[in-house]
Amino acid sequence: MGSIERERILRYRPERSRIRFICARGILKQLLGSYAGLNPQDIRFDYGPLGKPYLKADVDMPIQFNATHTRNEALYAFCCGAELGVDIEFTSRSVNHEQLARKKLTLEECQFYDSLSEERRRKFILSLWTRKEAYGKARGVGIRYPLNAANLIGTEGLNNAIVTDQRGVTWEIVQLSPKEGITACVVTEGEGWRFRCFRLGE
Repeated sequence: MGSIERERILRYRPERSRIRFICARGILKQLLGSYAGLNPQDIRFDYGPLGKPYLKADVDMPIQFNATHTRNEALYAFCCGAELGVDIEFTSRSVNHEQLARKKLTLEECQFYDSLSEERRRKFILSLWTRKEAYGKARGVGIRYPLNAANLIGTEGLNNAIVTDQRGVTWEIVQLSPKEGITACVVTEGEGWRFRCFRLGE
């Protein structure tokens, strides 16, 4: 385990959050090992300028990956040759959706938000937030970008979408509902990807 990983582990509070991170990172290394043909104990990471992890450059396969976890749920994504990001949220999470909408959404996103019933607004905000997080992670900036300047919804709300950033890079956004009470998103550089989804243990 590298020093950066150790520092990340120590930042987690309380203890159960630290244990969840260690377990999630262990599963990630198991999965990466199976894709790259490596012993999970030999998996080592490099990190981007803002902390996004990558496999060490000496691995033959150009595997890109991203991972996220919340409570006891985790989501992992893998592909070859393209950046990607993921995020996951419980739809029951308490959030001030009105304040979030006015501060963090684009004009188009706010207009769609305003068209919804009160009951649907909270779920919409949480699902859209997974897009904002996953998009930032795919770009390697986390949420360090102007969230209210990146329109990440399609013409009918949270259907899958294709967006182009200010550099002219295209990103494919896929919204997921892996199980009841959970919303998630995968954002991948480029478009036309074929997605295959698995539950761990199945």
